[in-house]
Amino acid sequence: MILLLAGGETLAQHVCRVTLPAVPTDGFYAIDLPYVIRGNAQNTLADLRITDSEGREVAWMPREDTQRKYAGGFRPLSVEVLSVPETTQLVVEAGGETLSSLTLRMNNAEVRKQMTLEGSNDRQRWFVVRERIDLVNTTNPMLMPEAFVKVDFPLSNYLYYKIAISDSLSAPLNITEVGVMKEGYTYVSEMLEVPVQELTISTIGKQTHINAVLSYKIQVADVEFHISAPAYYERQVKMWFPEYDRLPERRTLLGKRTNTAEQAWGWFTLRSDNGRPTNISYNEYTNVLRMEVENKDDQPLHIDSIKVYAPKVYLIAFLQAGQIYQLTCGDATAVRPEYDLSFIRQLPDSLTHLTLAEIELHPIDIAKRAWWEEVMHYGLWVVIIAVIIQIVFTVRKLLKQKS
Repeated sequence: MILLLAGGETLAQHVCRVTLPAVPTDGFYAIDLPYVIRGNAQNTLADLRITDSEGREVAWMPREDTQRKYAGGFRPLSVEVLSVPETTQLVVEAGGETLSSLTLRMNNAEVRKQMTLEGSNDRQRWFVVRERIDLVNTTNPMLMPEAFVKVDFPLSNYLYYKIAISDSLSAPLNITEVGVMKEGYTYVSEMLEVPVQELTISTIGKQTHINAVLSYKIQVADVEFHISAPAYYERQVKMWFPEYDRLPERRTLLGKRTNTAEQAWGWFTLRSDNGRPTNISYNEYTNVLRMEVENKDDQPLHIDSIKVYAPKVYLIAFLQAGQIYQLTCGDATAVRPEYDLSFIRQLPDSLTHLTLAEIELHPIDIAKRAWWEEVMHYGLWVVIIAVIIQIVFTVRKLLKQKS
């Protein structure tokens, strides 16, 4: 729940204040930062502060929420098939890469064969790497159309490997590729959907103009397009960067002001993906997205909706049971606190996440003048009033002299 205090609209900058949920035990916790906090805080989060019931600051560190995902994949190698009676012989070009296994990609078959593996650096002299290998496919041929059979062998770095599979007792295997199966994991950012406050889409001539307005500025990561027609498309999209709004104005010969838009945009591609939403990676800090889709002579895309995403971010802090903590943000002049973050070495593998609710928003005037502007503004009026008083005094003095 968001409480708007003392009026104000969501587009205004606010000072945010929220009480953290009570924690059952002492320890490290992850405090999820919702959009309303992220939007009113500095982009660097330098103005965030956590204080206890006695007003003492609590050290925190930010972390982007990620998910560990499997990133393995099959990488095919160059293969030459040799013609040998009653034997399947393949020469695999490995390029001297250090390997301990090769993977055979084949049409699925329920079979057991014997294989020999040799290595060479010149394709003239061959050396045994492993012999009498039992080649067994454990994939159920009724469930999968193809199989990947891994062949392990002692660590080697030959330029070429020769595979010899005996076909004297059964028909040859239909091997389509030989390669390396890379095992591994990667970390993918978890995304926070940012609500689009206002969306306008209009087609003028051969361009579709899109303008999406968010409630607050945030580091936008992805823009997702939901397009229902046509089924197949590939269109270029011109996307303006936030710097466009800050470009200097120039006066034309007629005195008209205009912004210089050179290098203020970039080109992206919207491409159909079997009916799935298509994404554009857009790493910019903004609350306004301006786009133009180039349709050329084609019918415009039927864009049903647009979703905007930002990376999920949370704070890590050590909280004590029985304490009341408050998180505040919104000070545009604040600098990043310097905390002792040595506790990072003591963090557990998993953290309990806290969800913030009952966020108080206190509107502030983000258009305040600098101190010298205030002096200039009010000083000018002081000078004007002083001149008027001086004129009145001089006129009265002249009138007295005449009388």
